[in-house]
Amino acid sequence: MQVGEQPIRPLKCIDQFAVAHSPSTHLHFQIPVNDNNEMLQSPIQPNDPQGELIQMASLSICDEAPMANKAVIACVDERCWRVMCADELFGGKVMILAGDFQQTCPMIRNGLKAQVIDASIRSWPFWEDLKIYHLTCPCCNARNPKFQQWVDSIGDGAGPDIDLSMLKQVTHMQDILDFIFPIHVLADPLQCL
Repeated sequence: MQVGEQPIRPLKCIDQFAVAHSPSTHLHFQIPVNDNNEMLQSPIQPNDPQGELIQMASLSICDEAPMANKAVIACVDERCWRVMCADELFGGKVMILAGDFQQTCPMIRNGLKAQVIDASIRSWPFWEDLKIYHLTCPCCNARNPKFQQWVDSIGDGAGPDIDLSMLKQVTHMQDILDFIFPIHVLADPLQCL
């Protein structure tokens, strides 16, 4: 694929949970992971192999961006402009931040609604500088318009009321951990394959 005279060399940063064994944004940009998403700084330098890869890439694609903490996007931005030696958004590189805001929001441990909103990339100071494109043709559920409409209504907050009384309620964190990580699976992880 080409843009004008230049071939496109994408640096694809797909969320690890979305595609098994695919590189994540954290991996490509060497973004540290910590509970508070504070003081995130990538060690990549312009002369590092990863820095050279960023320099050569025509564009970067970060999928599931709405679920990322704004600190992660800010770290990617800062590292790109340092590697590119250009004081521009993402160092002047084309960055595609893909995702659906009607899906998962950023996770904040014991966070209040205001903290989750503050962690969103929509609260990032440069959000207004981004060019937003909306998907106008449903891709995933294009063959089932009725289901697509139902999914969209849930995302819009107008979906059906769903009775959750059948779900077991827990009061202790250990009960949740035992459910998510059963002892028999921890003893033999190959059972998950």
